[in-house]
Amino acid sequence: MKVEVKNARKNGYYLEITRESAKRLLHSKYAPRQEAKKWADKYCRDLKGKNLALIGGGLGYLPEILEERGFDCLVFEPLPEFNSPPDTPLSKLKKQNKIIFPAGEDDIESYLDKFSGEYLQELQVLVHPSYGDLIPEEVDRLRNQVVLIGRKIHRDRRTRKKFYWLWFDNLIQNLPLLDGGHRLNELRNLYSKEAAVIVGAGPSLGESLDWLKKYADRFLLICVDSALATLQSAGVKADFVLTTDPQSTNNLYLEGVEPEGRLIAAWTAQPAYFRWADDQPIYPINIAHGTIHKKQMFPPGGWIREYVEGLDDLQSGGSVTSTALDLAQYLAVQTIALVGVDHAFTKNRIVSPGNCWERRQLNRLNRFKSLAGSHLNSFLGSGRYSSKSLLKATCLGDYTYWTTDEYVNQNQWFEEAGKLLPARCLDMRAGGLKMRYWERVDNPENFWKEIAPIKPVAEKLPEKRPVRINREELIEKCRQLSDYIEAESDQLIYKFSTASGKRPERLEKFYDPFREYAGLDGSTSDELAKEFFRKLPKRLRNLAAQLS
Repeated sequence: MKVEVKNARKNGYYLEITRESAKRLLHSKYAPRQEAKKWADKYCRDLKGKNLALIGGGLGYLPEILEERGFDCLVFEPLPEFNSPPDTPLSKLKKQNKIIFPAGEDDIESYLDKFSGEYLQELQVLVHPSYGDLIPEEVDRLRNQVVLIGRKIHRDRRTRKKFYWLWFDNLIQNLPLLDGGHRLNELRNLYSKEAAVIVGAGPSLGESLDWLKKYADRFLLICVDSALATLQSAGVKADFVLTTDPQSTNNLYLEGVEPEGRLIAAWTAQPAYFRWADDQPIYPINIAHGTIHKKQMFPPGGWIREYVEGLDDLQSGGSVTSTALDLAQYLAVQTIALVGVDHAFTKNRIVSPGNCWERRQLNRLNRFKSLAGSHLNSFLGSGRYSSKSLLKATCLGDYTYWTTDEYVNQNQWFEEAGKLLPARCLDMRAGGLKMRYWERVDNPENFWKEIAPIKPVAEKLPEKRPVRINREELIEKCRQLSDYIEAESDQLIYKFSTASGKRPERLEKFYDPFREYAGLDGSTSDELAKEFFRKLPKRLRNLAAQLS
């Protein structure tokens, strides 16, 4: 593709795009600024907020008009980067760092990560009118990337703020239990010629249990914690059980469930899982977010892990099933299949049969009345499920079921993964939202009976290299920092809650964790700083005591 800047007949410039010998014009060759005003008149009426992400800016006429009308406009340019005359609005956008020519998702993520959570929440995505016909595929892909990455950054920030101190408290209890655990890299590339099935706790899981049990020797079974009870009730054994949730309600998934397989647990997950695993192998992991940068989901973990040898990262993606997908990728399997990852209330149920939530309710209700159905009906009228918005969507088999905006985002994340992963990606689900880029397998039994059995995990593992914690140094560091923070709390609150003043070198590592806690806004209040430096030394002392 060739991009050339040419003089318009009146003031300004236009772009001539040559692609596959065909030439197209971007902007009017007569009066480009007047054309941009007409576009702005048309589109501004439908815009609700003031924060805009414009897909395609050309020479900057439309962004300039939008800025003049009070909008804050960021431009994501799908065209290859080109030089522009210094008197164009585009040159001004470049100086203000309001335009990006992204080479991939990592560029978009790095750029959006600079903005506050409130800004991203209100960000609206608008496509430049001339670009839809000019390069439709590039525009559609870039638009989806901006939407998904923006939502994910905002969601991850809310998650960090919500669970910040709970993660810390869990880590204090878990860290001594990690010492001597297995390193995840023991498993890397052991199954590069094999297949893995990721099992979620969606309502359709019950319809896949027969073939999962019959052909369990043909694949690795990666089970999320909430699906384990359903599998065990049908006699299906998991090779790996994955848990990441820090909340105590997650412990309900362990009721009546026997330890099995290898537990892969976030080091900030519920401590009950580490105790539940008993003699089963435990692989502790750190949960990161971001497709490229792998930022810490729990920011203080960044310096604590300097004293932990052998802890590996898996990415969050927003749910435990997306972490399971990253695990399958980490294992370098040749084929990845999905089961029970519905992202919808398939058959008007919330969970898979036999799930702890259903078992508890069935003790009090008529055993033939589904908790899922009765519970679902109770909140459908409100249009919300917890903090999520409810909507209807077309699922497999062209059935229409309820889902949530968050499930739709998750489904899009899996679609993008299916397009990018080197493994063969198979959709073996018995229900759920339609999922592009995953090869549909309507009859899993016919597929697996042609696959040869694989060796059990225990027969392929190399010699164990345990996770090791440098306890003495970490204990001393925690004590030093807690004493220092308490002695200098007033000065620290001032330096961390204002942009002025040089931060103490010994606490430099805490600045990013503090910004994450405060919501990544440009400045933070004294109240947040007081809360942060009141709670932090207490946790540091508790961690030192737990390791002693």
